[in-house]
Amino acid sequence: MKIVNYTRGIYFFVGLFGIVLFFGMFAIAPETVFAPKSETELETIDLSRFGKPNEDSIPDANSAPEDIENLSVRLMFAGDIMLARAVEWAIKENDAAYPFARWSEEAFTGADAVIGNFEGTIRETEHLEQTNVMTFDTLPGYIGSLKMAGFTHLSLANNHADDFGQVTTAFTRETLTNHEFVPFGDPFASENFVTHIEGDIPIALLGFHAFNEDPLGIVDAIASEDAAGNFVIVYPHWGTEYEHTPSTYQTAAADAWIAAGADLIIGAHPHVVQSVEVRHGVPVVYSLGNFLFDQDFSAATQLGAIVYVTISQDNILFTFSPVRITDRQMFIDHDAEEHLLSWLTLPALAWTVAREAVQMP
Repeated sequence: MKIVNYTRGIYFFVGLFGIVLFFGMFAIAPETVFAPKSETELETIDLSRFGKPNEDSIPDANSAPEDIENLSVRLMFAGDIMLARAVEWAIKENDAAYPFARWSEEAFTGADAVIGNFEGTIRETEHLEQTNVMTFDTLPGYIGSLKMAGFTHLSLANNHADDFGQVTTAFTRETLTNHEFVPFGDPFASENFVTHIEGDIPIALLGFHAFNEDPLGIVDAIASEDAAGNFVIVYPHWGTEYEHTPSTYQTAAADAWIAAGADLIIGAHPHVVQSVEVRHGVPVVYSLGNFLFDQDFSAATQLGAIVYVTISQDNILFTFSPVRITDRQMFIDHDAEEHLLSWLTLPALAWTVAREAVQMP
């Protein structure tokens, strides 16, 4: 049963008016290869009217929920996944299961859904890209490895899902569906591709692509899902590549979605892990970094995170794990926990956030 916040409707309209004014001051330009376009042009928002995040709502990170029987929905989130370029070359030289040869089958055990960002397209014609090529595709026969690893839901709300046009995007969505994945989100119209995860606490899952979509474009969909009594999760493709600190664009977009009724935001795209915080009572995980990619040029792009999220009526429990990418294979690397914590800005890999009323103006 969803916790109802009766003041949220009033706050939504008041907050939305101010947010519309803010987003009207700038336009989102096309993405460049290494950085989202609008970061240097954005004006800093005056967030003083929102007040500071309620730090008291975050218990000690080592604490566990008091009533373990109350835990009812368990979701696993990963970051950016690519089966093209050097990853596809490795698959071709070995087999489709090669990227997951070192992956623990128990990593996703117990999750009601496993969610990731599918960076690329699926085409029936082989197109083996070199490392410096920025258009991604893979063969239908190679995506079975993601099913073997446990993935259930894959976002197409990203800048590579449209690398070969909308016909290929539609084929990618169809192929994922035929392989029993649930694709959601879209490069241009994510509000039309909302999906649901049934359970004791019903989940609405929305994608968002910052380079082709306006953050306000999914506000109505968020509000509708919130009004329907769903726990609303936004999984955005946003932020500046290779930056560990969230941008003002990200925080402003998060505020818009929270005002509309979002209960949780977990992001991707920067290819590195970014910090987490509670904004107006809602937890935001800005970026989980890479899950499977071929970006060998830095330590940060070869160390991502997965997060196990357990949602109850009272709390949201996050359990993070570091994911190391080596030789086109990924595995849980417990030796990298300190690095991960420094990027997340958390004292421990377990983080509990109380589900409280959203604190908006």
